[in-house]
Amino acid sequence: MIDNIDQQLAPQQVQFDDLLTQAKSTAGPSKTSNTDEPNGSDERTITTPNIDQQIKPQQVKFVNLLIQAHSTSGVPETFNIDEENGTITRTVTTRDGEKIQSMLPMATVSSPTASPCSLFDYSWLRLKDWPSIPTPATDKDPIQLVDLFSGCGGLSMGIWEACRALGLSLDHVLAADIDEEARKNYAANFACKKILEDPLDQVINGDFNAPPTASEEALIQSIEQIDLLVGGPPCQGHSNLNNHTRHLDPKNELILRMARFAQLVDVRHIIIENVPTIVRDRTNALQTTREMLHHLGYNIQFINALNASDYGVAQNRNRFFLVASKDHDVHDIEKNINLHKVDEARTFMWACGDLENLEADDIFNTQPDISDVNKERIRVLFEENRYELRDKDRPDCHKLKDHTYPSVYGRLRPDDPSPTITRGFGGMGQGRYVHPTKERMITPHEAARLQFFPDFFQFDTEYRKSYQNMIGNAVPSKFGYLLALHLLR
Repeated sequence: MIDNIDQQLAPQQVQFDDLLTQAKSTAGPSKTSNTDEPNGSDERTITTPNIDQQIKPQQVKFVNLLIQAHSTSGVPETFNIDEENGTITRTVTTRDGEKIQSMLPMATVSSPTASPCSLFDYSWLRLKDWPSIPTPATDKDPIQLVDLFSGCGGLSMGIWEACRALGLSLDHVLAADIDEEARKNYAANFACKKILEDPLDQVINGDFNAPPTASEEALIQSIEQIDLLVGGPPCQGHSNLNNHTRHLDPKNELILRMARFAQLVDVRHIIIENVPTIVRDRTNALQTTREMLHHLGYNIQFINALNASDYGVAQNRNRFFLVASKDHDVHDIEKNINLHKVDEARTFMWACGDLENLEADDIFNTQPDISDVNKERIRVLFEENRYELRDKDRPDCHKLKDHTYPSVYGRLRPDDPSPTITRGFGGMGQGRYVHPTKERMITPHEAARLQFFPDFFQFDTEYRKSYQNMIGNAVPSKFGYLLALHLLR
């Protein structure tokens, strides 16, 4: 941030503070009311309407001046609130200094002190229809995207929004996933030209530096230059939750298929996502991938590990990223990503508060069926106002011996980010997935919000397990947005 921002803002802050003091002094005695909150009651001051009317224009003016000052400080995106029209506009500055604007209708928020960035994300998550795309510049070609190990499209969703922010159109050239429901949902959201269903190592099956195989030739014959290759190869083999094949799982080597694809096709930028423990992979697949990409002329940077909650996702989820580019020096990309860190972590209720009393009967918006014994465990959590279940109320595997899983069978905290959402979020014994204020498990819709999927993203499956797999295995779209924004801007 530039040094003189405070000097620019000081007169406006004084004017705002003076008006606030003057308005309160003429308002007479304040009225108060007790409002029940999840953790008890608090006393809130209610001011007369004319005070808010006097203050709001000055408050908006002050916030927008703050935004203007930030826009000259090197921060690549800023936000402007238009109270009169009920919109919020994002401005992104490209590397050549061009400013691109995109707009959203502003959602109603319970907190008038929400930052413009928080308000934008809050509104985006609650959109029911895909937002409008600024008219792409006629001199800019559409971004060509390939998403391998795509799942239902978490990374692609974020990249779509990054392109919208930059006024770029996006062509989904190729996606690949072995899960049928994930492929179906990817196709429902993105007009992808080709989606592979075969295991990737059976299609991209040649050795590095070898001539293309027959299946590789068939795959790449209609593919020209690709702007962005992304993918999240299976991470279970690297995960600390895997006590069987950790760091030696054969699937750990699937990351090599992404480097092979980059050799077969002219690719400008690459994003590979995984769990942070991939750096301890004993098959050495990560280091081999790095060496292959270096041989192909890429600038390469490892980022280990980004926590989603630092960047506005209401979830603690640490992830590793390999970022590679032929166009840019990416050694400072983590510094650039950190420009988007939020001042205050966003909470479960920030993401899902409007869903807690939603009445519905579809799978997406209802909790799973749970056993009577787990219903009783949930009742105990609320009756005793606990967030961790005591060992005496747990199954014998926890009750009769020491364990290191205090969050399992636990209740989410309303004013904290959630823990990592996995595909086990439908089971009480898989983690802390009991709703913070209601005696139930979280719904797939709430899990999707915590993974930064907006409401306009179409989830469609007849199977609860498929919802859990698609949502729990996804990459929060915010990561795709931030990384693509810095590579493409």
